Amino acid sequence: MGSYASLPLGAGVLGDAVGGGLTDFLLVKTGNVKFARRSVAIMGMLGCGSLILPAAFTANPYIVVYCLTNAFLKLSSDRLGRCR
Repeated sequence: MGSYASLPLGAGVLGDAVGGGLTDFLLVKTGNVKFARRSVAIMGMLGCGSLILPAAFTANPYIVVYCLTNAFLKLSSDRLGRCR
């Protein structure tokens, strides 16, 4: 179980890259900086919030690690991208 503790941090690194890329993609597609940033942030926060509660109320440590890893991935994806 000890090696599973690093999974949320790895998911955070991946989430930063994915969130930045998605923000840049939406910016190029729409040309609206406010929409690109806010839509990624809203989806990230909603996804994170929907995974924190199952992690808090389960007794299985593997499910807890799974939920927290995905929650941290979604939370990290709402960081702002480059947005030229």
